[in-house]
Amino acid sequence: MSCAGLANCAVGGTFNDRSGHAQVFVVDKHHGIWGRAQLVPGLAALNLGGRSRLTQVSCGSAGFCAAGGRYRNLKGQVRQQAWVAMEVGGRWRRAEKVPGTAALNTGGNARVSSVSCIAASCVAGGWYLARARTRMESGFLVIERRGSWGTAALVPGLAALNTGGEAAVTAVSCARSGWCAAVGDYANRASGETRMFVVSEH
Repeated sequence: MSCAGLANCAVGGTFNDRSGHAQVFVVDKHHGIWGRAQLVPGLAALNLGGRSRLTQVSCGSAGFCAAGGRYRNLKGQVRQQAWVAMEVGGRWRRAEKVPGTAALNTGGNARVSSVSCIAASCVAGGWYLARARTRMESGFLVIERRGSWGTAALVPGLAALNTGGEAAVTAVSCARSGWCAAVGDYANRASGETRMFVVSEH
């Protein structure tokens, strides 16, 4: 759940439909009045494997929010993709696979773990599996501006740190446009430790 002021909020969650598929819904509160729950537009069409999840919703201003999570796009196979969706002007737009993750997520397992919005833009972060056999996991960030998502990219500098092949962005937070921070963890092969990283945009 996220609110932009006392009278404008958005909340989301997951339910099982008649086919037993897990689907994601959102509900908005505008001017103090809650609307009707609705499926995230377009997500059911992506979620052919019937296992979608909402990780987080974030609102930067009234009627301007973002949501993200994961879905399964193949039946009977673990092919998990990361999705994002925007609400602009009080209307939710169609969910989409995070742009750029098709090239990153060659191992077929990705998700959005955190979303943060301000009045003008949003940032989402998560993780993906680059190589299935060797379990090479890494973290990504993607920025939204003016209603469109950019291309997801590996967190700068994370590849050099993540010698153990297990990394993820766990949280992102933005104070104003161009001023955001992300935190996560990675594995150090030499020590066998799981360590924390931070990265900032300014």
